[in-house]
Amino acid sequence: MTGVVEFTKMDGSDSLRLMRQMVMREGCVRCHGHLGFKVGDIRGEVSISMPLAPYKEATEQSLRSLVISHTLLSDRRRKGFAFTRRSGFTAPSTSQA
Repeated sequence: MTGVVEFTKMDGSDSLRLMRQMVMREGCVRCHGHLGFKVGDIRGEVSISMPLAPYKEATEQSLRSLVISHTLLSDRRRKGFAFTRRSGFTAPSTSQA
């Protein structure tokens, strides 16, 4: 069963909307068959909308944390490299004889 997904504005804010058809199945006909619907008929549609603001905020917070942590790590590496050059430190050889 396919549906339609769209980004839209609801009440002035960005939202995600999913719409799917309600297709009659055997179990549906048992109770709703008296209405004239048969298996495979489209009985209606279900639409669900979600505001995107909470997800956008979480994404922005995660991105900020990522940028800060990578900046700090990069800064520590630069300082570490500068220290090893000043101190004359050389890494042990990894070649085996």
